[in-house]
Amino acid sequence: MAFSGIRVALIAGVLLFVGGTAGAATMVTGALRVRPTGEFSCLFTNIGNRDMRVSIQMVNMNGTVIAQADPIVAPTKTYHFKDQSPAGEATHCEFEFIGNPKYFRALACVGTDTSGCTAVAPAQ
Repeated sequence: MAFSGIRVALIAGVLLFVGGTAGAATMVTGALRVRPTGEFSCLFTNIGNRDMRVSIQMVNMNGTVIAQADPIVAPTKTYHFKDQSPAGEATHCEFEFIGNPKYFRALACVGTDTSGCTAVAPAQ
């Protein structure tokens, strides 16, 4: 049985759509340096309507993962992951999740609990 051109195109389109939405996405922030009085954090906000599992990694300037968290973030909630390393060595964040990136916002933040973020680097 031969497939017509339309049928082949339709099957290819369905496979591309299904394959494109099922994979993991990785978003990375730019690097930020922390002063001795500052605090480094990775923030992930779920703006979708379903819970989202995300893997968040704090990475130092050598590319070494120094801390990791794997939270499930409820809709409209933000997960705030603070650098607990003694030297404050984290420089950027990596976020990996399954889903569409349009349903979240993520960034790296330098600041303090009292001042909030004084410098940010959004994930792309």
